[in-house]
Amino acid sequence: MNLQKFPNPLWVILLLLAACSEEGGDESRRSRESTDPPSTTLTNLHPVLDSRVRTGDSMLVDLDGLIREGVISEGDMELIGFYVRSLGGLNDPDGSLARKSYRELIRESLISDLSDPEERPCPTCRDSLIIYFPDNNGMIYFGMGEKSLQEMIGDALAVGSTLPEYRKPPYNRQIDSAEWSGMMERLYSERKSPYDPVLFGNILIVLSRNGEKLGDYTYGQILSVVERVKEMPEFEPLRADLEGLADRE
Repeated sequence: MNLQKFPNPLWVILLLLAACSEEGGDESRRSRESTDPPSTTLTNLHPVLDSRVRTGDSMLVDLDGLIREGVISEGDMELIGFYVRSLGGLNDPDGSLARKSYRELIRESLISDLSDPEERPCPTCRDSLIIYFPDNNGMIYFGMGEKSLQEMIGDALAVGSTLPEYRKPPYNRQIDSAEWSGMMERLYSERKSPYDPVLFGNILIVLSRNGEKLGDYTYGQILSVVERVKEMPEFEPLRADLEGLADRE
């Protein structure tokens, strides 16, 4: 993962959290997350994906083969590596890896569950609150909400207009991958909310997965979407979770 794209240290925290072991949560996580990340091909029967995990260097050979086939991405390997180390490493001292299939290993590596098991069910909550990592298929699940973050982003994008304060330089510049790191550092150096880069990145992920060209948007347009999402009442549960992550920084 290229953390330089998101200079804010919160991304480092998110990456580390994605590596945490979640003992006893395999079954609930699989039942909760029945769909696969859009750019990871885990839906079809596959001789390696559905076989048991091999230990040692054999595991690396198998995972490398899945990368070459396009089943997983190179960016996924960082999260998979963290997860394997959290379970004891390639040699699998307690046998926990060898009891899994590669399909299970990959799914569990890419999803971290930070939801509160003691939280009371919300009668109106119907969508999973999930944030995505840039450059791979990693996700963090925070529990249930009235709207998913992705739906909130869609609603905010549908408004279309750019807020007045973001129509002037430097916000009116088109998004450019060559200037990405420096521009993001500049834009967020004085932002009040430490989790704004998380929202900014997830908006770009939503646009990209919808087939949109990021260069068609200005930084100001995306920041306007950030502000509109933060004003939504459905965002409040996720705001508290993101602030909690920022406090660990």
